[in-house]
Amino acid sequence: MSTKRAIDFLSSMAILVVAAPVLVLVGGLVLTFLGLPILFSQGRPGWHTRLFTLFKFRTMSEASDQAGTPLTDQ
Repeated sequence: MSTKRAIDFLSSMAILVVAAPVLVLVGGLVLTFLGLPILFSQGRPGWHTRLFTLFKFRTMSEASDQAGTPLTDQ
């Protein structure tokens, strides 16, 4: 493993440890207000147009009116 790769790995692990409580809190809020699923995934093009899967917290509701028309997120 190269020195740069080791520094990148160790710094990303440290950031993940610090950010973990915030991620758990946001996940709990999404679960409370929007329900399951907590995460949204989407395929996106990356380096040299190679697809990767992006995971994000779900922020849009699936609420609809009696006719089945989706309600706006406000």
